Amino acid sequence: MEENFTGKEVYRQNFVPKDYLKMYYSLDSANQESANVAKFTLKNLHKIFSGDEIRGDTLIDIGCGPCIHQHLSACEAFREIVATDYADQNREELQRWLRKEPGAFDWSPVVKHVCELEGDREKWVEKEEKVRRAVRRVLKCDVTQANPLAPLEVPQACCVTSLLCLEAACQDLPTYRQAVKNVGSLVKPGGHLVMLVALRDKFYLVGQHRFSCLYLEQEAVHSAVREAGFEVKWSELSTVQWSRAVADNGGIYTLVAQKRGAQQVFLLPEFVCYILFFSLGQLLHGLMAVFQRFVCSNGSENQLSLFLTGSESLFSEALQKGGARTRGNCRSSVQLRRAEPSPPPSRIMEATFTEKDFYAQHFSPKDYMEAFYSFRPEKEAENAFLRLRLKSLHEAFALDGVEGGTLIDIGSGPSIYQLLSACEAFREIVATDYADQNREEMQRWLRKEPGTFDWSPVVKHVCELEGDSLRRSEDHEMEVEGWPCPTDPQFSRREKWAKKEEKLRRTIKRVLKCDVTLPNPLAPVLLPPADCLLSTLCLESACKDLPAFSSALKNIGSLLKPGGHLVMLTMLEDSFYMVGQRRFSALFLERKFLEDAVAQAGFEIKWIKETQFSVPLPETDAKGVCATVAQKLPC
Repeated sequence: MEENFTGKEVYRQNFVPKDYLKMYYSLDSANQESANVAKFTLKNLHKIFSGDEIRGDTLIDIGCGPCIHQHLSACEAFREIVATDYADQNREELQRWLRKEPGAFDWSPVVKHVCELEGDREKWVEKEEKVRRAVRRVLKCDVTQANPLAPLEVPQACCVTSLLCLEAACQDLPTYRQAVKNVGSLVKPGGHLVMLVALRDKFYLVGQHRFSCLYLEQEAVHSAVREAGFEVKWSELSTVQWSRAVADNGGIYTLVAQKRGAQQVFLLPEFVCYILFFSLGQLLHGLMAVFQRFVCSNGSENQLSLFLTGSESLFSEALQKGGARTRGNCRSSVQLRRAEPSPPPSRIMEATFTEKDFYAQHFSPKDYMEAFYSFRPEKEAENAFLRLRLKSLHEAFALDGVEGGTLIDIGSGPSIYQLLSACEAFREIVATDYADQNREEMQRWLRKEPGTFDWSPVVKHVCELEGDSLRRSEDHEMEVEGWPCPTDPQFSRREKWAKKEEKLRRTIKRVLKCDVTLPNPLAPVLLPPADCLLSTLCLESACKDLPAFSSALKNIGSLLKPGGHLVMLTMLEDSFYMVGQRRFSALFLERKFLEDAVAQAGFEIKWIKETQFSVPLPETDAKGVCATVAQKLPC
């Protein structure tokens, strides 16, 4: 009987990391079959990564789940590990272990077993720390996508591992073969692919939930790997099995394959490229001129803009298919003149709504931050808008009662500006966003990785708003840590903003995925009700219409305890905003509707401030912004 395929959403809703870890990685006598499979896996990984051939700079682990066992031997061979998984709850569970949070799964028996294989069981604490240092990034992956890490582009790795993943993610053999190719695209030529596959398996259990597996024979795996451009160097088939009560596999198959060398690409000589570019460019220019005279005589400027932009894309694509490389990886290139963007639609005409998948694929954190938070001299309007928001948030968090234990920031994006005043009023902040790339960008700043956005001008401005004095509790904290007291002449303004950054890094405890269209925006994670909710420029971008906005406001309100506060910054009379060359929709809101929606969501407005823009912003057609502080009424 064919097993019903387990789709992605079922994994997101029903896969419980703690149940999975307890059933398959506890190494206790109560789960002897699972312990045997785990020990077999650890032994083979030790064998693979203890040699000299498979080692290098970067390893990408595809479908890591909530696990770290596969990194214990790999961290000895690679300087950097990128862990990836589709399910948000798995990545969050892994992050909890990396952060040493209380309640995280106890991997010490597994770590000790690997250290014993390596010859020194007592070094397990050092081994755990080495894994934590090696795992630099935890990203979302989807093996059914041509780039499994989209929208992120990462350099090809020396090695890619995938353990017990693809057979659970693929519905049929064609999908499996394509997934192997997708995963293989992340490996550089000459690099290695390490796979562990459950053969002849149809299902496995996690707690009370049943998940499907693709039935695979050894030859099907071999064939898929070869088709993906790899040569199998070593493989081993074992009859080790889990208990029939939790899975029905017929053995475990381990293989190591090496990616064949890069195919030769035909490159035209540079002078020929110039001639081709010039000739085709002249032809295209002539066609554009003829078309322009035609459409302008019919009053079709928008059609012309569409044609010009599309023609540029088609021209570039034709050149690429012809073997000449275009801008980005060519030795010579010609940049076509792009048509000016058409004017923004009127407020009467409804803009096309930007769906979630578009955000996931096209929202660029770096472009967004550069456009709205760079404090560059030439960005006068954007700078004024940023100063306005920082001042509004400073005022909001200075109000009586807006303080406490936990604040949840809904729709953080890749930004930290909105939390700079909040970290003075709350002991713990939970940052959240829908887009994986935004959460990853914030995590990079929290980890102080090179190349992250420079927030120091923004931090300095907030420190100026707060004056040259910090709270008494902060004074004491700084003296304890060896910092000079704020009254000390040596305590410079630079030290104050640097201290502010460090305080924020300590205060942000978790970075989670959120979806404001869900009744529990943080599902499947459940958090205790918070003392405060913060949402800046989020709901108007996430909601298609006014009913959806009202519903989203109620959804996020469910995360707040009675008597807690909601702090919001909302764009008014907005229909779109630009991030780089991408256009994102915004919901047209007026202050009266906003006030009514807040009241209907069970809040009483305590403070509200509307500011109209005196100078238009180049990236949006918004007419103003509204700052609101509201208190949740008792149920």
